[in-house]
Amino acid sequence: MLAFNYGQDLRRVTVPTLVTHNQDDQFMRNQSPWAFRLLTSLAPENKELVFLDAAIGGQLHDQPVGPQVGQEIVFDWLGERLGV
Repeated sequence: MLAFNYGQDLRRVTVPTLVTHNQDDQFMRNQSPWAFRLLTSLAPENKELVFLDAAIGGQLHDQPVGPQVGQEIVFDWLGERLGV
């Protein structure tokens, strides 16, 4: 796998953005909070960082214990933005 850095791209994002962060993600570690901080072109109300933890089954990469929890959070967020 090659190293990559989306830092410049994240600074240019202008659409509402949801970033999720899984507790104990063995692959992404703390990349979600890092990416969230780089969303500097977005007003605070247009970006959100959600922490998924063991209490809701959202720990580890891709929430293997409770994937429906992460999916519910993402789809609820999208529904609010799309008025669905």
